[in-house]
Parts: sequence; structure tokens; C-alpha cells
Amino acid sequence: MGSLSLQGLPLELLQNIFNHQLEQISSDPINHQSSLIALASTSRLLNSIVNIKLYSDITIYDDDNYSIVEKGQNRTFIHIKKLAKFVEYLTIGNFHKINSIHIHCKSNFNKFEYIGLYSKLSYFWSKYHHCIEFINFDIDNIRKNQTLLQYLSTNCYQVVEENDEVEAAYQLQESFGFEFDKVVNRVVNLSNWSILNVEELSTLPLTNPNLKTLDFFIEAGFVNETLPGNLLQQQLVLSNLQSLNLNTTLSTQYFLMLNLKMPNLSKLSISYSHTFNRPAINFDDYHMINFDKLTDLELKFNCLHSDCTCINGFYHALSTHCIPPSSSSSSSSSQHNYTKLKNLSIINYNSKNQVSNLQQYTFLMSNQLDSLFLKFPNIRYLYLNVNEFIKNDQCKINWLKFTKSIQLLENLRSLTIADFFKWWIPTIQSTRNSLVNTCSCFKCHSIKQTFQQMASYDEKNNYTHNFTNFVPEDIEYGPSIDLVKKCNSKFLSYLFTRYQSQFYQSIIYSMSTFYYRKQCSGNNDVFTQFQELLRHNQLNLFASKLKGKNNKLIVNLGGVLV
Repeated sequence: MGSLSLQGLPLELLQNIFNHQLEQISSDPINHQSSLIALASTSRLLNSIVNIKLYSDITIYDDDNYSIVEKGQNRTFIHIKKLAKFVEYLTIGNFHKINSIHIHCKSNFNKFEYIGLYSKLSYFWSKYHHCIEFINFDIDNIRKNQTLLQYLSTNCYQVVEENDEVEAAYQLQESFGFEFDKVVNRVVNLSNWSILNVEELSTLPLTNPNLKTLDFFIEAGFVNETLPGNLLQQQLVLSNLQSLNLNTTLSTQYFLMLNLKMPNLSKLSISYSHTFNRPAINFDDYHMINFDKLTDLELKFNCLHSDCTCINGFYHALSTHCIPPSSSSSSSSSQHNYTKLKNLSIINYNSKNQVSNLQQYTFLMSNQLDSLFLKFPNIRYLYLNVNEFIKNDQCKINWLKFTKSIQLLENLRSLTIADFFKWWIPTIQSTRNSLVNTCSCFKCHSIKQTFQQMASYDEKNNYTHNFTNFVPEDIEYGPSIDLVKKCNSKFLSYLFTRYQSQFYQSIIYSMSTFYYRKQCSGNNDVFTQFQELLRHNQLNLFASKLKGKNNKLIVNLGGVLV
């Protein structure tokens, strides 16, 4: 019996070995990638299979974002230091295999350069039309330089000559399923556009069937507050747009000036601040949005008018509009099952802690969630972030009402209260003492000893929070943590801030970070044990009240999974 060659093995079997089996025995994604690259050099068949895996979805990261390199993400991770080499060796054959490129870098102290990548992609798009999702989270870089969209729209038009017109039109129709004019704009190869100033809109093509995501990131310092006349006069039909992110107040204002038709929109993020020179938040302004068809909704509002309740007015209208006729045989919940909302984020925009603004959010959390959840009973993910700073004593949430409202969502699987330790805890109880001193089990006693040792160590180092050289000592402290003591109180506050830091987001792509970046509940370091202390003492009790009979619900309280 002859030996079986690689060519004789089923393609599905080879792909399973490379995509799953090899990854399981690799220590980390970088090790897995190195193994794949080594295999690719052994034969043409393996090279072809491996390159499909390696080039499909690419993430570029820096040292500050190493935490996103995780197993099981099915992405190739390239450190920013190796970006130039990647660009140099990128061939048009492997370019065809790319579905997405995500950049997770921070050009604050380091100045990263992406023009080489932009130029290479532009060159390949001049030869071949291929749709790619390009997400750049390096906000400092695109503020100072330009986005890929800006680079393509200002530099890269392909002029089709008369003799080539028929051939070019045929090639484009084959690629995208529609015909272009004689001037072909390469931006149609991007499935997502990020608009940084309103003038960009007038230079972009009105037709792009590949466009799936549109991000507006317009800041006051970039533009005046008028739209080009051609944009005011015609309706823009974005037939395949699925996601719209309005990342600033000005972005939302400009969006409302446009005449957009988005029949397939499913994900929406709105940012708006009702300041003294802006109109109030008004639900009717968003008449072009079918909220019942949305699967993902992020609402980031604040109101700085002491005599206004426009936030509460918006949520009331959202909860009550277009309610279908009731049926005597159907329950209140089943009447609203036609809505598709699965993911909802309620955020106090920029965490404004003005009393009147927080009073509106207090009223929302205590009195308006019932009607909202009855309207959207299929919510599976709920994210709340009201006040990342200090609790205002005039704004007390009714915790009992809130827990009962949460229990209305029978399909809820994930509840995140990002500001739990900063804003919610003072509402539920007057002091923080019970958070760490309720449980007296042996494990909690041991953790309390470490807590007090680290607090004392931090005090000796002028509260720099640098524990690199911390070594536990054989010193016995009291059975309870005295939070009147300055070092203990400051260390607990530091822990809260550390756990909450997982929710800090760049202003751009706010909602997108949940889709493109997996959040974690804490690293396997010396600070993880204090999460267990918090769970044992109070958080397990709080979570059980929220869950009720919903055992499948995972609760994240201020960065601690319960």
C-alpha cells in the first residue's frame, strides 16, 4: 500500500489541522503564527493553505495593546515594529486574501507611520478591486495625519481611458456587481468610512454598495457648521449600510442635516450634548432611523440645562413609539417581540456630573427602565456607565426598582455596570466597609493581610502604585481592613480605578471597541485576588439580586465579573 501524500489528503482535513489542531498545541498566537510560517515554506500546497489563514484578518498592535493578543481570535497579530517588513513583502496574491486590517496602536509618545501601508494598498487597488474592512484605533495619528479614506480620496482616482472603458467596466461589474463612471474612486474598496471633517463628504462617491460601516468623527476645531450645498439638496441612499457611529455632538448635528436613507441599518451609536448653544435632545429628529430594526444601540447623552429633561423625554419616546395594537390573548412581553434589539448601551456622555444631568439619569435608572425593557424584551447585553467620578448625594438610585427592572429581561446574558464602585455603591450603602469586611473566611482573611501589606508598601512609596518590587512579609495585620486609615482607603480606590480601566475608550469607534476588542475582567496578577475578596464580601449578593432566576446572566460590576 502506497504512502498518502499531502496532495491526497482532503483539503478540509488540512485546513482543520492548521486552523484548530495546531493552534491548540501552541503556547500563544505569536507562536502559532511562527509555526504556520515555517510550514508554509515546505511546499506550495501548504503555502497556499497557510496564507489564506495568515492574511485573512490582520491586527497591528503596539506594546501598550499587547493584551489583545489572545488565543482563539482567528487573527494574525503583527507588532508595529514589523509593519514595514510586512508591507515590503506583501504581494498582490496575498492582498487578495485580506478581509480586514485593524490597527490597535497609540501614537502619543511614539509616532507611528502608516503611509507605507496606505500607499501599498492604494497601488494594489489600482490593479485590482478588492473590498477590505480597515479600522484604525490610533486616534492621535489620524488627528495629526490622515485616515486611509482621506489618503485615497485625495490621491487616488483611477482614470479610465476611452479604449479601456469597456474592459474596465466589465472588470468592475464582475468585482462589485455595478458599473462606475469613467472616473473610478478607490475608496469604494473600503467597507467602512471614517469621516473626520464635513468637507470629506462632498468628495466621496455617492454610490458604494460595499459600504457597511460609517463613522462620523467631526470635532469643533476642524470645520464650520455648514454643509456643502450639494449634500443638502440630494438624498443619499446607503442601501447596504449596517452600522452608523456618530462619535461627537457635532457629528450628530451634521448627520441630522443630511438626507440619508439607510434601509438596512442595524447598529447605531449616537453622541450628543445639550449645551447652552445646542438644541435639546429630541427623539423626533431621528425619524430616519427605524429603532425597531436595530440589533445594537448605544446612546451617549448629557444635558447641561438645569430646567430641562430632554434625556428622559428621549427614552420615554423610544419606549412608547410605534407600539403595535395590543391583543387580549398576548402578554405585554410578546406584543413587543417584533423588536430586534440585542445590545444596548446607556452612557452619560463624557460623564458630566452636573446635578440636573445626573438627576435625569437617576430618574431613568429608577423609573423608566420597565417601559424600555418591555419595548425591547430581547436584550442580551446591557452596558451602563453613568458617572465615572464621584457620587452626588442628591441623586440616589432606587436599587430595588432597578433590580426588578433588570429581571424583566429574561434573555439577558451580560450586564455591565462600568461605574459601579464610583456611583452605585454610595447609593446602595453609606460606606465601603462592608465591601471588604463582611466575610471572615480563611481565604478572605489571607487576602486582607496582603491588602494591608500592599497598602502600607504603597504609602512608603508616596502612592506611586508601583508594586514591581513588592514582596509579601511575614507580618500579621488586623482581621479587618481599617478604611479610615489613609493608605487602606487610597489602595481600595486604586483597585476600583484599576478594574474600571478596562472600560476606558478612545472617543472614536466607541461602540466598535466592543466588537473589535475583547474586554477582560482582570489579568492573572497580584491584583486578581482582591476581586475574590470583593465577591465574597458583597458583590456575590448584589449580583444574585440582579440575576433573580436568570442563572445564565454574567454580571460585571465595575470591572469584576460575578
